[in-house]
Amino acid sequence: MRRRQVVDAAAECFRREGFHGTSIARISQIAGMSPGHIYHYFDSKETIVEALVKQEEGDFAELLQLLAEDTEVDFLDAMFRQMDELLDRILKPQRVALMLEIAAEAARNPRIASILQESDRRLSQRFAALAGARGETAIAAVDDPDSRARLEILALLLSGLTLRSVHVPEIDRQRIVRSIKAILAIVWRPTV
Repeated sequence: MRRRQVVDAAAECFRREGFHGTSIARISQIAGMSPGHIYHYFDSKETIVEALVKQEEGDFAELLQLLAEDTEVDFLDAMFRQMDELLDRILKPQRVALMLEIAAEAARNPRIASILQESDRRLSQRFAALAGARGETAIAAVDDPDSRARLEILALLLSGLTLRSVHVPEIDRQRIVRSIKAILAIVWRPTV
């Protein structure tokens, strides 16, 4: 509970003040605990970011579970059925601000970059394992070049949409969902 309190306070601070504008003292003030108490749970802001990234992974794990349970249709159609829920989650303004701040810090800080890269690797492996378990042939394995390309295109669409939501907050989500589905149908089921 105390760790969660620190992580929530740090997320609020990072969103409002940025990674560099946030000190442990500021996090402790928002969390309502002493800096020493925070250091009992986390040894740096980077380890707090790691906890935030793992929390984000947990959110995506929930979506993967929904995808795993949707066995009435093939894997791609199950993904399409979860698309609205996925966009609801990734386009929350608080999440967008936090993830963009973490990504910006990753461009400057190799430790944060490594945390994001490891998280991406874990999520890709889980997604590929689920796809394989569902008999999806378009995602054979994470290390298969064509499968990797398909995973990257999905990640690009979602990451790009996260960034675009800052530029165009009133984005037409229904049209975007239709377009993402059309793109994924082409990528997943190529005719050439």
